[in-house]
Amino acid sequence: MKKEFCIVIAALLVLSLTACGKSKSANSVPLVDCSDHGSAVEGGCYLMTEETPDEICEEAKVIFSENLAQWVSVFEGGAGEYALGTPYHTHPLDSNGKPTDAYIFPVLHNGEFWRTLDIIELDGETRHQFSPNVEKFQHLHGLSSPENPIRFVWVGNVRYAVVGNNAEIITHEGGDIPDNIGELAAQSDLPDSVVIDISKPIVIAEIAAENESN
Repeated sequence: MKKEFCIVIAALLVLSLTACGKSKSANSVPLVDCSDHGSAVEGGCYLMTEETPDEICEEAKVIFSENLAQWVSVFEGGAGEYALGTPYHTHPLDSNGKPTDAYIFPVLHNGEFWRTLDIIELDGETRHQFSPNVEKFQHLHGLSSPENPIRFVWVGNVRYAVVGNNAEIITHEGGDIPDNIGELAAQSDLPDSVVIDISKPIVIAEIAAENESN
């Protein structure tokens, strides 16, 4: 039951990369609140999701500030503006097939999706990881709109990101995209779901060229 996806989540959670974990960085970068700013990418990137609690957003800002300089160095992000986007709430499965709460914050570099900061509540603990999985946003954001947002949906063992009848497979399983994928995605909406623009930054930071090797 969604076995391969569970394995991926479990592997990511135990990944002992220095850019992940709960350690604090001595190289915190100053953040500028920009919750009143518009989309960081042209046209926005709209997604149907449950809302994220304020305390999770505040924790993400601290993690972003304390780890951004190291992430940029490790992943060769380069100088420029980095924005922490508006999060979405999803429910990946743990290694036992039990749903978890995951809050995914896109990280944008100079107006393009670069990485995500994932905050995951698992076994009574809150953990975070830095993930490169932004391809789905790069492919679909130009198709999304407030009236036609991206939705995530499971069909059997395959998870899709869907806009209308356009879909991207975001698990490791292959297979054909169902003809009625748009209908299936719309049926997956929860009662308290809202449409958000995940490219809308909540804070931004500047990384200067001389800090890239820190």
